[in-house]
Amino acid sequence: MDFSTKLIALNSKSNGKDKIFRTVQYACKLFWYILWRSKSNKEFIEKLKIIEAVMSSTRKALRFGKTHEMIMNALNSIHLQDHFYRYVLTFCNLNQSCYLIIDNLLWLNSINVIKIKNKEVYSKWCNKFWLFSSILYLARDFHDLVELISLVNERIKRKSEPLSKYRLDEQSGAYISTNKSSGSTNKFKALNILRIILSNKKNQPLLLDTVKNAADIFLPLNSLGYIELSPGAQGLLGLISSLLSLLFVWDSTYKLKT
Repeated sequence: MDFSTKLIALNSKSNGKDKIFRTVQYACKLFWYILWRSKSNKEFIEKLKIIEAVMSSTRKALRFGKTHEMIMNALNSIHLQDHFYRYVLTFCNLNQSCYLIIDNLLWLNSINVIKIKNKEVYSKWCNKFWLFSSILYLARDFHDLVELISLVNERIKRKSEPLSKYRLDEQSGAYISTNKSSGSTNKFKALNILRIILSNKKNQPLLLDTVKNAADIFLPLNSLGYIELSPGAQGLLGLISSLLSLLFVWDSTYKLKT
């Protein structure tokens, strides 16, 4: 599929448009902060802030009505055979459903369709559900990373340690390794595991998804006041996660499969 065909397919999806607008939104935040730090043209900075606000509002409009999709995803994930994925993905989808419901109400309030008195309370809960979803997605990534490291470690052991390096424990009846690894050996082994994981293209979706969720989690933490990030840091983290999300929509081979 050529570039033009992929671009048309991306623009035809509401999810694709959302990722494009999100990328522009956080890119504008990052650039206006850099210009503000260098005391550049104030008029241009204000224009970037306006574009950022418009992109944010447009994304809220695109998300309107997506709650049903998240609920259906939760109903599907609850039937997964793996218990860990079943509970994590189901709670992720339910959290996103709650997030979208509140987000839709806040958007309707912003265009004066409804009136919300305690807007700050709603906004706080919206960010909490966003944070819960990010934590659960990151937990899924770490779970998969631990399993991957364990699998690679076992393969290395089988290749590097012959049977002569094991002795039979008479009490337990199990074979125990007689090889006492030094600190330098362990360091080399860890680097070897890392090299194997990074060199295998099949691991790219998991690694990229981990980076995306790790960058994403700081944004709701900042909004809730648990940490304090500058607008530039928010823009950079948001841009990283947005570009990776855009990549997943652009080329599905990079998207993590459940």
